[in-house]
Amino acid sequence: MTSHSWLSAWHGVFSPDSFGWTILDLALKATALIVLAAFLALAFGRASAALRHRIWAMLFIALLLLPAAAFALPGWDWKVIPHDWQVTTPAAGEAGPTSTPASSR
Repeated sequence: MTSHSWLSAWHGVFSPDSFGWTILDLALKATALIVLAAFLALAFGRASAALRHRIWAMLFIALLLLPAAAFALPGWDWKVIPHDWQVTTPAAGEAGPTSTPASSR
């Protein structure tokens, strides 16, 4: 696979309205939840095993509900991935930037 075909495949998966950004957004949110649960489990290291088990059980329930909540709940349009990172491609009918020749000025 050449680098050009790999790059075009990358732009296809992560186009502005693609499902790839949703998956990446969910993966980052899931990572943040896992880091939070690990920090809580370490903070309560001397607490009972039942409390630490409850932290991890709540994490896995939250991870299972995260995709459904992202699609079902209205409200906040807070995205982890900044809009500036998303690739914008011109539509088929739009012309790209044109330069005027120096002789026509």
